[in-house]
Amino acid sequence: MNQMFLVELGKKTRRGLVARVKAGFSGGGRCYGYDLGDKGELIINERQAGVIISVFERYAAGESPRTIAHALNTAGEPGPRGGTWTASTINGDRRAQDGILHQELYIGVRVFNRRKFRKHPDTGRRSSVLNPPEEWIREPVPDLRIIDDDLWARVQNRKAALSAQPTALGRKPKRLLSGLMKCGRCGSAMTLKGGKYNCSGRYDRGASTCDNGKIIAAATVERRVLAGMKTHLISPEAIALAVTRYQEAADEHRRMIERERAPMEKELAEIGRRLERAQVMFMEEVIDLETLKARTTPLKARHAELTALLCEVAPTESVRLHPGVAEAYRRLAENLHLAIEGDTGEDLRQELRRLIDQVDFIPLDGLGKFDLRVYGSLAVLLGLGAPQNAENPRGGCRRGF
Repeated sequence: MNQMFLVELGKKTRRGLVARVKAGFSGGGRCYGYDLGDKGELIINERQAGVIISVFERYAAGESPRTIAHALNTAGEPGPRGGTWTASTINGDRRAQDGILHQELYIGVRVFNRRKFRKHPDTGRRSSVLNPPEEWIREPVPDLRIIDDDLWARVQNRKAALSAQPTALGRKPKRLLSGLMKCGRCGSAMTLKGGKYNCSGRYDRGASTCDNGKIIAAATVERRVLAGMKTHLISPEAIALAVTRYQEAADEHRRMIERERAPMEKELAEIGRRLERAQVMFMEEVIDLETLKARTTPLKARHAELTALLCEVAPTESVRLHPGVAEAYRRLAENLHLAIEGDTGEDLRQELRRLIDQVDFIPLDGLGKFDLRVYGSLAVLLGLGAPQNAENPRGGCRRGF
């Protein structure tokens, strides 16, 4: 009944918002460039409107969203959420028509019902889903116009021309560490451009947001990571230590399961005895069939419940070193140099990428000086899964060096 009430309440709320939008008011939220009035109506923020016009004019003149974001951050202009500007803030998503350059409210058209929110039945997390464009509601609001039609058309024509160019989306990563490198200063991803890594946070937002100005050749980083992996991650000593640590965690996990199972097994045995006594009493005509059913039905239900719970906390078997680990190590160790680049090392790169969780790039003082901290999971190499723990949710084999 609670769920039904919430569903109906959501429908009524949406109907009210649609009516409010059609009446010329905001449907919720505040778009950059506007302030909320006393009655919920939007009012143009003149200072932010000037920033919007500047962004549109600079983009139409040929500047990239990244260059514009750098300039705004250098000038100390707060972003839409009070933080820094990024290229994605300006560029937005063409399908969802969000971002500064896609916002139709700037030409006097309010768009409502672009998204709907769903809640995952198990996790309870909310996620947004785009509605079909034909379900979007567009209402003219000429009083809120900031951009004229000519400037809007020039920006949209340039975006359409750039969108028509071929992209490399969906292809396999060319380098061993593509997508795995993180900046040790700001936590942003290290992006690969021209065979060299640099901090995407500094690249997208400007030097004022991150002081990591190092630009390092991808091959240099990869050779250092592979040397560390050979020494610290996939050496025989590291594998033996990982198996030992895993076995210790597995033993503790097994003892915990045994502690959980003991009271359930005891209760299950008692239920079995009570069911047997009830059957004997019925056979000796001490109780009738209706009484037998009344006594045994809840017992059988509890018996089934406990049996299912015991299946969920089944004891685990001991883990021993897989006989193929030594051969897997030998093959990886002898061919690590192939993983740096070239088509011949594609399979090896994919296998090594499964071992690496993340690589933190830490710049140091001095030309070309840096540290790397590599986090990897031996669980893939060893074929290990659970047990899990709070320190290592991946299963007791995650190592950093």
